[in-house]
Amino acid sequence: MPMRILLLIILCSTYCQAQYQILSSNTGSKTTITTVWADGYVVNSSDIRFDGQIQLKVVNKDTVEVRYRNSKKEKKEYPRAEVKSFGRTIDTNAHLSKNPRFNFQQGYVELLNGTILEGKIRTNNAVPNGNQVTFPDVIQYADAQNNLREFNNNQASGATFTVGSTQVSYEKFENGFLEQLVKGPLVVLHNPHPTTQAEFATDVAKAIDSAVTKKPSDVVVMREEYLVHKSGDTNYTTITPHNHQSWVENLMSTCNDFSIIDHSSRSKMLTWSGWMDAVRFYNEHCK
Repeated sequence: MPMRILLLIILCSTYCQAQYQILSSNTGSKTTITTVWADGYVVNSSDIRFDGQIQLKVVNKDTVEVRYRNSKKEKKEYPRAEVKSFGRTIDTNAHLSKNPRFNFQQGYVELLNGTILEGKIRTNNAVPNGNQVTFPDVIQYADAQNNLREFNNNQASGATFTVGSTQVSYEKFENGFLEQLVKGPLVVLHNPHPTTQAEFATDVAKAIDSAVTKKPSDVVVMREEYLVHKSGDTNYTTITPHNHQSWVENLMSTCNDFSIIDHSSRSKMLTWSGWMDAVRFYNEHCK
């Protein structure tokens, strides 16, 4: 078997395994995993593609066998040496969520090497860490043939897709992706690890929790916080309900356009509800 084909299969197996659910596993001197049957395809060594369902046998994280079955449930097992490529396929209009960003939308994913893949994009709703702000750890991409690929942020720098008339963008952060609430020279993200406690809301939550459990409560409710960074720079500034005004004043201290707008507009941009408008103004007029 030519080395280039073997390399393709090894890469594909590593690349694709995250898309599959585990049916069973056996751990001894080696770990063997069998995946749940899923819609997919196999391309054999003669370049013939078979669409149906596939199941993987994975030994020590290496796919050693791809099992295929057609619509009649007729099965065939392909050792790795007999497979040129394989992958998942997906019906992008099936199992729709009420949240449109968890459905496939037209857009693109940008890989770390700069490659742009256009197609249909969606995020998952996993929470890789933190308990205040959920953020996805995987971007799913479907091409024109509905071939499915998943990218974590060791593979992709971000993704952009359109929901209705709104363009939504995500960028890599920690072991997942965060939505860009403001885009431009300065980017605003949610802080998934807020540090500011909402005292009144915490007191109410503790009272309710204690009434239900009949025990002292350790519930803590945190206030929203945000992260700001320059585009292309991963040094983040945390914006809280306590420092937003001084941060905006410092940001705008060298912006002449800010000083000449009306007093009401300037005052609103110094508030907690309006500080992101100040970032948008800065991106447009003061960059």
